[in-house]
Amino acid sequence: MTHLKKYMKGQAAMKPPSSKSALVWNPQMVLDYFNAGPHNSEMDLPDLTWKITMLLALATGQRTQTLQAIDLDHMSSTPDNYSINIATRMKQTFGGRPAPSLFIPKLDSAPKIR
Repeated sequence: MTHLKKYMKGQAAMKPPSSKSALVWNPQMVLDYFNAGPHNSEMDLPDLTWKITMLLALATGQRTQTLQAIDLDHMSSTPDNYSINIATRMKQTFGGRPAPSLFIPKLDSAPKIR
């Protein structure tokens, strides 16, 4: 084993990699905030856009780039779910892999968000 390999193994042992997402937060705080605010019909367009974006982020767990690429022309609805096809090329899309599709199931027992 070369000296460089020994050095690198020693460095890795001294400082093991840490998780990038060590912080965990409670999404219920966001839902409570939305429920405490005005009803959707009373909100202006920018605030309603932020609310929908946050709910989509919570429901899908997608990157900001993916949420930004959502196009209304590529959305569809069935009795069971909503489907959003992402038509633009994404950073995480490699050659030969299909573009991401988001499926959001309709929940009958979901909590109501104003």
